[in-house]
This record gives sequence, structure tokens and C-alpha cells, in this order.
Amino acid sequence: MNGISPNDSPQSKKIDEETVSSEEVEAEKSLESIKQLIDQHLERIALLLINTKEKDNNILNLTLRVREYEDGIGVKFFESLAKHIAKFREDIKKVIDEHKEDYSLEDLKKYLRWTHEDFEELFYNLALEEKDGVWLYKGQNLESKLSSRPTLNQEVMAPVELMSAANLTSLDEVPGFLAASLETIQKVLQNNTVIDKVLAHYISISGLYEENALQIMLFPVFKKLVSLFIKSKKRGEEMHSCEEEKEYAAFYLNEMHLIVEGLKEILELCGVTTLTYLGDFYVLGQQQIMRRIASEDPNDDGKIIRVLSDCYMRDEKVIVRQKVDVYYYDKSKQADK
Repeated sequence: MNGISPNDSPQSKKIDEETVSSEEVEAEKSLESIKQLIDQHLERIALLLINTKEKDNNILNLTLRVREYEDGIGVKFFESLAKHIAKFREDIKKVIDEHKEDYSLEDLKKYLRWTHEDFEELFYNLALEEKDGVWLYKGQNLESKLSSRPTLNQEVMAPVELMSAANLTSLDEVPGFLAASLETIQKVLQNNTVIDKVLAHYISISGLYEENALQIMLFPVFKKLVSLFIKSKKRGEEMHSCEEEKEYAAFYLNEMHLIVEGLKEILELCGVTTLTYLGDFYVLGQQQIMRRIASEDPNDDGKIIRVLSDCYMRDEKVIVRQKVDVYYYDKSKQADK
């Protein structure tokens, strides 16, 4: 016996080396597979984060839209419009007061022309324009039909089961766990896509409702305003050849009153109430003091001397205050006596 163990034979060593080499190769393959799965995980997670951020932005956008409707779509549409129209109406009323005196025929014709030009300026401020006989609001025909609501294809969301690494007992289970996790992330991404479609659909509908609300609520106001302008301009053209000063003066004042009353009716379409009398004494929040005149009588303090304009209210809220002149009590006047 030479004392050499069978396990130490060259053949045995060769088998052991091949076994170790084979195990290393398998381990490297396994590690490479795990590395690829982890890389895919990171890519999917990055995509999930981006997708979630987009979804959050869509939710925020939709929330802002809903908040606009909660705040009252009428406020958004009508309050600014009513302020423009109320100011224009008060300007016309001021013209009537000024032109009750005698004016020449040419002056009155000029003032009517300027009034119609003021209409056109109002239209410009309201984004109303006339093109080839068609009246447009921000490019949209006032006679256009309501837009139809888009349809949404119903998609089923995949059920998602949360994964946990706490149940892993060996490294051999890691590839299977990672593969299952990837499938879960993929389902979440697919569900987010469905959610995004739903959100985009309702954002589109909210814009459509706003557009249709314009047509239902605002366009009738615009059409009545345009009609008032066209009819007044036509009457002015028909009377332009008039050479009788008294006849034209009567026509002019009547025309101004028609415009004032027409604008009041248009304001009513906006839900605005026009108030001329608010009492004998100044009302805080509803009136604006333009001029104060001293009085020796303490009972006159805050008493209205002259009403200069109307008060305009919508939903019990003052949108344009009434302008007034008032007395104030001046003690020094009694002291002088």
C-alpha cells in the first residue's frame, strides 16, 4: 500500500474541481438572473413613481375643476359680466342726466354714435366679436349647438395582492419572489393606466360641462346684449336723416331710456337685482359715499342728499355699490351760532 487515499487520486480531484466549477457557474447564473430581476424591479418602480405622479397631477386638476363648480359656476360666469354691464348702464344714465339740457341736433347724433361705439368697446372687453355677420364669443358661434358627452369604455381593474419578503426561507426562493413582485407591480401599472383614463375622461367632461354651461347660461345674455345693440343702431340709422331738432332730441332721450331698461333686463338674466332706493340714510357695504356735506342738525348725520347710481346685487351679495352724497353732522356750525 502506498498510503494514498482514493479521494486523493487525480481522478477524484478532477471530479471535485468540475463539481465546484459547475456550482460556481450555476451560482453566477442565479446571481445574474437575480440582478436582471432587480434591474427590472427598479425600472418598474421608477415607471410606477412617474405614473403615480401623473395620476396625482390629474387628480389635482380634477379637484380644482370640481372646486370651481362647488364655488358656483354662476359666480365665475356672471359676476364679472354683470359688473361690466352695470357700469355701462350707469354711464348711459349719466348721459341722460347730462343731456336733458338743450343740445344741437348734430351733438345729439354724435352722442348716439358714441353710445354705439361704447357698446362695441363693451363687446371687446367681453371677448365678443362679429365676423361676417356671425357673433362669436372667444371664437365660438353664439348659435352653436351643445357638444355631446364623450363615452368611456369600461375597463376592469386587476386584483392586486401585496407581496411580503418576510416569508422567504432561502436564497433559492428569491427569484420566484422577485418574479411574482414584478407581476404585482405590472398589475398596479395597468390599474393606474385605467385610473388615468377615467380621470382624463372626467376632466374632459368637466371642460365640456363648462362649455355647455356657457351656451346654456351665458350665450342667451350675450345674444340679448347684441340684439339690443343692433336694434338701437338700426333705429339710429333710420333717424339719422331727421332734421327736426325737437323730434330727434325726443328720439335720442327715448333711445337712451330703452338702452337703460334693456340693460336692466339683461342684468336680470344674470341673476342681478337693481335697487334704486335703499333708505334715507347711508348703508355700509351697499353704498359708496362720493361727497359729504356738513349739517348743523345731528339728525342729518348720514342722511342721503342725492342718489347718483343704482345698487346691484346678486344672490344677496352687493357686486356694485350705490353711489351717494350724504350729510355729516358738524358740531362747529352750532358753535359758530
